[in-house]
Parts: sequence; C-alpha cells; structure tokens
Amino acid sequence: RAAEVAQRVGANQEAIDLLQRGLTLLATLPPSLDRDARELELRTALGVSLVATQGYGASEVSLVYTRCRQLCQILGRPPSPPILRALAIASLANVKIEECHALGDHMMSLADRDDDPVLRVEAHYVIAMALLLNGSAVPARAQLEASLAHYDRARSAAHIGLYSQDPGVVCRIRLSVDLWMLGEPEEADRRRVESLTLAEELGHPFTLAYALTWDAVLQTLRDNPELARTQAESAMTLSHEHRMPFWLGLGTVVHGWAVAEQGDIEGGIDEIHRGMATLAATGTRSFLPLQLGLLAEQHGRLGNLERGLTLIAEALALVERTSERWSEAELFRRKGDLLEKAGRDDEAAAAYRRAIDVAQYQGTRALELRSATRLADLWLRQDRASDVAPLLKPIVRGFGATTDLPDLDHARALLGPVDSMAKSP
Repeated sequence: RAAEVAQRVGANQEAIDLLQRGLTLLATLPPSLDRDARELELRTALGVSLVATQGYGASEVSLVYTRCRQLCQILGRPPSPPILRALAIASLANVKIEECHALGDHMMSLADRDDDPVLRVEAHYVIAMALLLNGSAVPARAQLEASLAHYDRARSAAHIGLYSQDPGVVCRIRLSVDLWMLGEPEEADRRRVESLTLAEELGHPFTLAYALTWDAVLQTLRDNPELARTQAESAMTLSHEHRMPFWLGLGTVVHGWAVAEQGDIEGGIDEIHRGMATLAATGTRSFLPLQLGLLAEQHGRLGNLERGLTLIAEALALVERTSERWSEAELFRRKGDLLEKAGRDDEAAAAYRRAIDVAQYQGTRALELRSATRLADLWLRQDRASDVAPLLKPIVRGFGATTDLPDLDHARALLGPVDSMAKSP
C-alpha cells in the first residue's frame, strides 16, 4: 500500500525500495501457491516503477516481467493486462514491431471480452505505437484517436497505477507528431497544447516528461531549435529529479541537436553522443535511426560530409533490418542534403526522389513536401525550371489555402517564377 502511494506521486525509487523489501520478507515464507500469488502482485507493481526509472528495455525490467510470466504459468493464470502491456512496450523498445502489435491485438480481445474501458484505451495505444514505429502514419492516427475516444480522465489514476502513464497525455502528444507529418499542422498544434496542458494539470512526472520530450522531437521536424531546446531542457531537469534515464537520454539528443542548430555545432554533436549513450544504457534499441539522422545532419553542417553519409547509411541499414520506418523519409532527405553539399547532384536528386516516394507511400505529406522543395531547388540551380511545376503543383494542391508550413510557403514561392517563365513568350 505504501508503494502504491509513492507511485501515485512519482516517488518511484521509494516504491522500488518498499516493494523489494516486501519481496525479501516474502522469501522467508514457505513455498506455496499463496506465496507465489503474493510475489506476482509485488513484482507486477515493481515493474511499473522500474519502467519509470530504467525504461522498458532495461535488463532488470525484462527479468521482472519474465518472472511474472513464470508465476502466471505456475498459478495456472493467463498473464494479466499490465504484464501483457509491459511485454508489448518492451518488444517495442527492442524493435520487435510485429510482436508488439500482436500483444496489442491480444489486449484488445481481452478488453472486448471483459468490457474493460481502461484496457481498451491501453490496447489502442499499444497498437498505435507499433504502427507509428513502422511508419504506418494513417492507421496509427486512427488508433490514437480511438484511444482518446475511450479515455476518461476520471480513470487517470488507474492508468498510472497499472501502466505507468496517463494515456490522455501521451496519445495526444504522439498524435500531434503524427498529424504534423500527415500535413495537418493546425490540428497537430491543437493536440500538442491539449497534451501539455493536461500533463501540467496531472503533475505526474513520468507522463509530463513523456509529453515534453516528444514535443521536443516534434520541434526537430518543425525545424524550431529554440522551442526544441526549451522543451528538452524541461524534460531533462524533470528526468534528473525523478531518475528517468530514457527521457533523459532522448531529451539530451534533441537538446544537442538544438544547441548545434543554434551555432555550437561541436558542442551539440558531443551532447547528442552523450544522449545516445544514455539511451543505449537503458537497453533501448528503438529510435536509433532518428538519433543517427539528427547526428548526421550536424556533421554535414560542420563539413564532415562523408561522416554524415556514413551515419545515414547506418541508419538506413537499421531501417531495413528492423522495419522501423517512421524516420525513413527524413533520412533519405538528409542524405540528399549531404550529397548536394558534396557536389554529387545526381545522387542527391535520387535521394530526394526516394524520400518523396517513401513519404507518399506513408501518407506523410509534410515530409513529401519538404523533400520535393529540396529537389525543386536543385533543379532550378541546374536550369531545369520546366520540371518544377509538375513536381510541386500536385503536392501543393493537397494542402489547404491557410495551412501554415514554411515548406509550403517556399514551394509556392518557387512556383511563382516558374509559372511566369512558362507564360513568357
């Protein structure tokens, strides 16, 4: 009971100490099914706090949930929903996307069978996370919206107690990132504000760190280093205070990118490396292509073009090996940028084309637009103005007249002179 109180206020290390004390006392009892049932209860609760302090990829977390599974078998019980949820997110941390999706489907079948509203929200979230990592942006949006449709703030404490975080916050911030990539920046901003506001109101450290860190990641897509730095700093401070290394690591990577974008490129690169090392120490293997892409971009700004291209090649090899495709279009776009700086224009154009194709397939219109404008700029420099309008016009027409995207403004600016040239005698 004391551990549950500690968990509710984010005092996870205190909860861990209490639960481990309980397990030590339990070990003095003679073997029995009752003793095993008590151990299962204690270890399930312990997993919640270990996830918060170490991350889902940590070896100690894996050991706890492996033991929970063994105890379920001994007791003749199926794994409980919190165990299934933990195994699913651990699969995601290790980039086992199909396994995560299958566990999410199983959770959904249990939610439907038992008419469990809390589990239904979590099942939609798990399925969405698998889809997002795989680059399936459109179906991921549907799953996140379904999770939010079933979410009830009155059940927030139940979600936090069983699953470490509030889904009303985390689904909104992940939906915000997804919506921005899908080319709906206004709706993305609305969801972003909702997430951060709710996170502040709830005051749950792990949930707030989640929202701040992913908002910082969103700012790397929006090319807003100032806000990325502010949000990353807040996430890092919170993570230090509450010993949350996963959010500390990812926040440090984004902070390093922002520092480099604001002028201290070498210092930023060093910080990105520190963040990557912190994340790797948690056992997390997901989001590595994203990290390598951010690092490659800064090496390019420093003039280390071959180093940048090597990092992109490493990231793309990971994409092919693991199917973690959500940052694939941006990796090819960054590859094009590096090749163009190196004067390898034909290869750069091919990389931009590949980025456009990937973004079209995934439905991420904002990323398609970004790569298309890069290619259009290259063609204009090569006196290929006649190719620009057929490339950009269909993409630009897909956005509303009031859509606020800098890349859209740039594309329209490029089309103006091109149209004028086409009309001139």
